[in-house]
Order: sequence, then structure tokens, then C-alpha cells
Amino acid sequence: MSSLPNRFRLLIDGDNTAHDLLPPLLRLLGAEVEGRVLCNPCSHSGWAGALKRTPCRISLTRVGSTNKNAVDDRLMELMREGPASDPVLLITRDADFSPCVEALERSGTRVICLSTEPPAVRLRRACSGWVELLRSGEAHYHVRTRLQGPANETPRAAPKGRRGRKGRGGAAQPAQAPAPQIDADALLTRILEEEGVTPLPRLIALSAPLRGVEAHLRASPDRYHLEDRSGQLRVSLMSPERAAYLALERALRDLGPLPVDRLLSEARARGLGRTPLPRRGILRTLQARPDLFRLVMAGDLRVAKLIR
Repeated sequence: MSSLPNRFRLLIDGDNTAHDLLPPLLRLLGAEVEGRVLCNPCSHSGWAGALKRTPCRISLTRVGSTNKNAVDDRLMELMREGPASDPVLLITRDADFSPCVEALERSGTRVICLSTEPPAVRLRRACSGWVELLRSGEAHYHVRTRLQGPANETPRAAPKGRRGRKGRGGAAQPAQAPAPQIDADALLTRILEEEGVTPLPRLIALSAPLRGVEAHLRASPDRYHLEDRSGQLRVSLMSPERAAYLALERALRDLGPLPVDRLLSEARARGLGRTPLPRRGILRTLQARPDLFRLVMAGDLRVAKLIR
């Protein structure tokens, strides 16, 4: 999954989702997107105020009931009520939705989970995929994968003509099988697709018995992205969107503020190549990341500056 479908039913678990997700969500889906937020009447999640302050077509529904699972139950009803051909975009991390998601997937309705942190393991394994939405509005798309023990381990056959050594009493013992070979990229890719942005120590633990993980990651900058957050290295797959923004950022770091048209040509010379821009046109691409870029007018030229 590299993008969201054109049509979907947007449902938000307001009791388990922070309201500050709204701005990056609208940057990703567009201000015209329609959806529903469901909350408990006594909820102080802040969705009511956020929806009043932000012009959008997402409505708030307060589910009045003494049942503590009333919001979850109503969300599941809405998931089942819609047309089976329309995928459900569910914003939650709650594993309680997993049985409903599994049933919908079996019946042919795709369910995509969206959150700012990896959802519960059972939930993301039940969904067709999940979208990790960063506060900046950058989205990373992950397909469903199922990690079942060490991956890609295929033991090699013993070389022909190799005989077992004799043990005590002259009895021949079978030759010891060679250590299994592990496809490092396949294993790491499967883990990162399921885990999303992952701290390096956790990735090393999940990829055991693979060795030299950090060196392998640094040797493949076109496949993996390493970022230092609060003194801890975090790893993710290098998506086309991230590669494009890194190339634009690199050009501005090397050359300073640039006219928008020149920025695009310099970025293509610094790794962007023919990678498509995340948004239609360089201007919209820059405007989609106000946390990274600032656009100012210098005479008749629009100039891009790096914020950080």
C-alpha cells in the first residue's frame, strides 16, 4: 500500500485519539474530507473545541450510555453498516477493534488503520494496512505482514561428497548442517513494514540472529532512513515521499535559500532524480511541510528557505 484509496469511510475513535491529530490529518486527506468522531459524553479529549476552531466536514457524535464500551460498539456498527465496496479508514490504536476488523476483512471490506504510533499488534495484523501519520503531516504506508519467527531462513544443502566423521566405535555420524542464511534486507523490510518507525535497539532485537544491523542500515541509505530523536536512533523504510523531502532539504542545506524552480533542479542533482514529488508541483510539495520550509517573496521570485 503506497497511498490511500480514493473513496473511504473515515471513522475516528475520539476517546483514544488525541485531537491534535486533526491538522496533520486534514493536510493528508484534504479539508473537504467527510468523517465522524465518536466520543463519550464525559470525554475531555478536546475534539469538540478542535472541530469548532478548524473549518472541516468532520462531525462529532457523543455516544450517551453507561456502557464503558459504548463508543467502540457504535464505531463497529458504523463499520459494518456501510457499503462493503468502500474501505474503512479507522483512526485508533485500540486492539478491541481487532475481531470486527478481521470479520470485515474476511467479508471483503478493506480496513486501513491510521495513527501517530504503531497500533496494537493484533489490530495492525488484522487490517489491510496501516498509515503512520507524523505530526508534520508526513505519512508512511505499511502493508500487512505477519512475522512468524526468523524469516527467510533456508538451510543450504551439505556439499556433495562430504562424509560424516566417525564417532566412537567407528560409527559414522552425520555431518553438521551449516548455519542458515538470512536475507537481511527481506527480514529488516518485513519488520519495519509492520513496526513502522522503530528504535534501533528494538530492531536489532527483533532481527536476531542477524548481526551487524546498524552497519547494514548505514550502508543502504536508499533503502533505510536513520534519524536521531532525543539521543536515540530510530529507523524506518525510505519511502519515495521521504526521499524527495530529504533531497530538497539537502539542496537547501548545501546552497542556502533558493528560488523554487532552481531548488527543484538542485534537488534532482542530489538524489531526487526522477522520483515523483509527494504533491503535484514543487510549490505544493513545499507548502505541505511548513515545519521544514518557508516560502518568501524576493522581488518577482518565490524563494524557499529551510526552517531547521
